[in-house]
Amino acid sequence: MMGRLRFRLEPHYEDTDEFHVLRNGSLSVPYLYPDYYLTPHNYCLETFYVVELKGEIVLPLVCFEESSTVEEPFSLHLILYPMGLLISVPFLVSTMLVYCLIPQLRDLHGKTLSCHVLCLAAAYVLLAIVQLGGRDFNDHLCTIIAFLTQFTFQACFFWLQVMCFDTFWVIRSSYINKTSIQLKPYIENKAKEMAGIDNETFDDVDNSLEMKRVFCLPTLMVGGKLPSKSIERRVFLCYSIYAWCWPIVLIIVSTMIDLIPTIPSSYIKPNFGHVKCWYSSQEAELNYFYGPIIFVLVTNLIMFVLSALMIWKSQWQEGSGRTERQTFRLSFSLFFVMGINWIMEVISWAAGGPKHIWYVTDTINTLQGVIIFAIFVLDKRVLELVQRQLWPQISHYLCKCRKNTAGSSIKPKVMNNNGFPHNVTYSSVSTNEAP
Repeated sequence: MMGRLRFRLEPHYEDTDEFHVLRNGSLSVPYLYPDYYLTPHNYCLETFYVVELKGEIVLPLVCFEESSTVEEPFSLHLILYPMGLLISVPFLVSTMLVYCLIPQLRDLHGKTLSCHVLCLAAAYVLLAIVQLGGRDFNDHLCTIIAFLTQFTFQACFFWLQVMCFDTFWVIRSSYINKTSIQLKPYIENKAKEMAGIDNETFDDVDNSLEMKRVFCLPTLMVGGKLPSKSIERRVFLCYSIYAWCWPIVLIIVSTMIDLIPTIPSSYIKPNFGHVKCWYSSQEAELNYFYGPIIFVLVTNLIMFVLSALMIWKSQWQEGSGRTERQTFRLSFSLFFVMGINWIMEVISWAAGGPKHIWYVTDTINTLQGVIIFAIFVLDKRVLELVQRQLWPQISHYLCKCRKNTAGSSIKPKVMNNNGFPHNVTYSSVSTNEAP
């Protein structure tokens, strides 16, 4: 130990100084050294008297060389991942603009998709900032960026869950509506018996409203119609409350556990900004990040399985249920892309190992914006709407900008006292001569 510098771990002062002495003699310091254990050659144990504890305690002294500031070797993922994230952002923003600007796409499905890609774009920007310059940030800025990254990613997944639920509900409603049409004669007879109405009187009243009153059936089941826009606004409000409130609750819980000093260190804390602009341990990542994501992915998978079963049972013909099938196909494509990639992300996080093993899956994960754009914008129907509605406006705007640029580049001519431009020689012309 001679000739080496040492520092003392003080878990009674700093939660990040928590340590565990293992049976093989190694020292586990999960917050300061999460990727490896310290061998007995790199630390020693000493007995210290701590005034605050009013007694002696055994604490480790971690050894390090005075000139231990060695640059880390070049790693390809430090270039690949930020590049993929920044490439995805324009495609995500373009997808959001297409579904916000075209009225035919601005339905409930389009609104939920826009919120999803907006959160994903914000999360990718924050993650790229952390990977490019996270080491140069101070602790406070690093903590703020970490909290924002957690919030945007979790909001992104909860909006994905909302999209899956909306798809499941649309397919379920269509399936129930089709089933109710087949059972309509039976329902009408039961409604007559329970309401005590004969055939002639029953024909004079609104059948759907009577059946709805008797059986408390949804209006969709009996063919009734409600104002779709008002329902859509109310449903989207409920979706928004769910998709935004859960990430807010999770971020509040994370903040309280992380920043309140009275919470003991035995609780798993995020410890944002202590080691890096993210969680300081795998346990914290599992509890506060990957745990909610796994829950969302599992519920999404259950809803898609149920939706597929209803599609199969209904035995839709080619011309029926086309909108529902298209919505299911698009939403399932999005879930498949994000689900598979994030399942591989969870596996790579849990399995660990060299980073180059996961280059392919992690790079595809960063390019999700390009894949989402290909699924939702390069669709034939969407491209037709873009060509018919957006492209004329874009062309008009570009032509206008080009004309303004060309006009500003033409220098005004300076006129002399005779009304002619300078540097030009004109011969005298008689006013009596014909031009």
